Amino acid sequence: MSHGIDFSVLIIISFLTIAILSSIFLKKLRFPYTIGLVIIGAIIAYGAHHFALLEPLKNISLSPGIIMFLILPTLIFEASININVSLLYKNLLPILLLAVVGIIISAGVIGLSLPLVTSLTLASALIFGALISATDPVAVIALFNEIKAPRRLIMLIDGESIFNDATAIVLFTVISQISITKYSDLLGHSGPALISFLGVLCGGILVGAVVGAIGCLMLRIQKGNEILQLTVTLIMAYISFIIADKLELSGVISTLTAGVILSGTIDYTVKRRHRDILMHFWEYFAFVANSFVFLLLGITEFDVFMQTDSLAGNIIMILVAIPVIIIARVAVIYILIPLYNLAIRDKVKRISPAYQLILLWGGLRGAVPVALVLAIPHSFPQRENLIQLTFGFILFTLLVQGTTVKKLMNFLGVKPERNELEGDDIENSSETFPTEAIATLILQYLMDSISKEGFFIAKQESDADQAFIIKRRDTIFMIERYGKKIQLTYKLEEKDYIYTILHEALIELNSSVFNVKQVLHPEQLKEQLKTTPSQESNTSYIRRNSR
Repeated sequence: MSHGIDFSVLIIISFLTIAILSSIFLKKLRFPYTIGLVIIGAIIAYGAHHFALLEPLKNISLSPGIIMFLILPTLIFEASININVSLLYKNLLPILLLAVVGIIISAGVIGLSLPLVTSLTLASALIFGALISATDPVAVIALFNEIKAPRRLIMLIDGESIFNDATAIVLFTVISQISITKYSDLLGHSGPALISFLGVLCGGILVGAVVGAIGCLMLRIQKGNEILQLTVTLIMAYISFIIADKLELSGVISTLTAGVILSGTIDYTVKRRHRDILMHFWEYFAFVANSFVFLLLGITEFDVFMQTDSLAGNIIMILVAIPVIIIARVAVIYILIPLYNLAIRDKVKRISPAYQLILLWGGLRGAVPVALVLAIPHSFPQRENLIQLTFGFILFTLLVQGTTVKKLMNFLGVKPERNELEGDDIENSSETFPTEAIATLILQYLMDSISKEGFFIAKQESDADQAFIIKRRDTIFMIERYGKKIQLTYKLEEKDYIYTILHEALIELNSSVFNVKQVLHPEQLKEQLKTTPSQESNTSYIRRNSR
């Protein structure tokens, strides 16, 4: 891209335009957005090779630097700050099993098997096993959100993908630094490699914790300034990644840790009215990052397959490798999950066979394997073969698994959650006020206050005199009025948050009533109404709002 700043800006604007138009078009077709972008990217690359107008696009492709230092921190930080910390904690054991132990098992199965059925050397196969084992189910998560899949299933897949990106990068780095030419070498290198692996992961956690703590302190100091707070979070995302990478630690784990710390302390560092701004800010950057990475992935996929000299031979290798990689995923799911289920006494916490099959088929691959395989030195003997294998399997997962997982969910009977306010974790509480008029006034004031907090409010059919569903992202609760009584229905994990909102609203209402009383007594208010020219309209307004 040596055409100057004007050309770079034109490319960025063009890609954003393509992303917007694609989003509208693919939504009408009910086709996964990210997978559609890969296809559109390949079409753009085809046009660049056949039309003079698009010829400059030949020079555009994904690079390890773009993925690792520009796109990945954005996607990891956005995902981590949106994590439901309580739900993550409840499912942390299976997520870590899949994301850490699962990556090692998958890399081992692939690395030890491929030399037996392909021309790859043991060293090349182990490196490939490490880089291809990281799942990236962005498209699947989009599908789950469309059909309102169970929250636990989304957490298992999303949590695994976030954590195992880091594990795969660390494992790839460790394997790349050791020399393995025969199977007997594995025993000699396994101990030092494991120590190095754990050191890189733990070091990343430490760096992320320090950056997260400092960032949250700055957010606390600047709690009233949303612009500075947005800037602080942007710095947190990138500085945590860069510092860890410079120290040869895990940048992904560092950024993930910083984001989780922010997510866990957000009640104390960011005002509620600013949280939605913060989430939209990162949601936008994640949209841009995903749009660019999948468009560029499609362009790069096309270029890789066009430039190879032995495409037929590599296609055969890809077709042989696909079942091996799927078998590795089968081993991960059907060894670790049954062991987890055996260790858990509570049947409710166990992962069902349907969920296990969706976890198996939903293990898509994305940007991280591309960054890793392109980072392999050009002097590496089988680099081109590994690039072909990586892009070939990514294409398979996106076009085959990504487009069929929704049908699999329907076949297995994994249905949308009918009511988010049903279940064992739901609680009801109520408050009774002196009169129905006071209860009505308080309810109206609460609705105004909640609306200012950025919540979506919808009327609900109920036996109550008035009923409202209040929702913002993962937070949802119901307020109902039965005469003089106001009843709340909410999830146990959100009780403190919801009562804080209501408590502050009541304090503000009480303060407003007191201030009005100090300025204007009821007798004076009556006299004022009598002398007001628009007496009729004012009286009707008061009557209407006091019902």
